[in-house]
Amino acid sequence: MDSRCCTECNRYGDNWYSFCPHCGGEMMERCGECGFFEPINKKFCITQANEASQDLNIFVKQKLEIYDKIFSYIILIGAMAIGIKFFDGNSVNQAASAFNALQYFLILAVPLVIAYCVVCKVRRKKIIEKFKAENPKYLAILEKMGI
Repeated sequence: MDSRCCTECNRYGDNWYSFCPHCGGEMMERCGECGFFEPINKKFCITQANEASQDLNIFVKQKLEIYDKIFSYIILIGAMAIGIKFFDGNSVNQAASAFNALQYFLILAVPLVIAYCVVCKVRRKKIIEKFKAENPKYLAILEKMGI
């Protein structure tokens, strides 16, 4: 459960209580930035943070979508190539062929997965910087959020 300390009695209540369940003190105030009621002593406007986070996630997902497709195709082509190599119909021992195919697939797939993760992590940082440049209205809130 997320909790927030009451400014009057210093006891904790749920993050979204309007009033402290212990003393009745106010735990919400109208945000000066957006006008919605939000918890007292927040570090940044939660409404604006949610909006910025949603737009950023959509932006990043759209930009990384091509990497997901490329990675999927590489894995699919690799699996098909291994399947053709080991299951050509001439194999006497299908179990041994299946095991060999699995070994080759793992030998190829693990480095690809690691490379994919590294590329996406590096690329994600660049995409976030591009998002900040293209959306200056979110720059201040993203800085406050530590993004």
